[in-house]
Amino acid sequence: MQPEVSRPRNRRFEIVAVWLGWAALMFWLGATCGCTPRQRKATLAASSTTLLAVDWKMSSDYTGECREMNPMIGECGQRVPVNLYFPVVIAANLALGYFLGEAPLGVMTGLEGHVVLRNATTD
Repeated sequence: MQPEVSRPRNRRFEIVAVWLGWAALMFWLGATCGCTPRQRKATLAASSTTLLAVDWKMSSDYTGECREMNPMIGECGQRVPVNLYFPVVIAANLALGYFLGEAPLGVMTGLEGHVVLRNATTD
């Protein structure tokens, strides 16, 4: 009988999983609570902003390793600096969510969740 070999833990995935769980909870609360539309938009905005902040951190790490997959930033951050790109994206995301309503903000949150999960599982 061979001894069980433990696989190395992917610390990045574990951290992202916690933040994804938080964002999913906020997304679920925003979608299912008996809240006002303004409160639902606020929970969706919090979820979306959390995911963008996690993506920002991951992109900072990936550009340092020249492994970023976002074509606007570039593999090594040579096209748009990460610390310029994400504040603009967060502001645009919140503005679009404010002006367009809950549905587009929910879609943007879902897409960002997918991107963060894909980044966390790709090594």
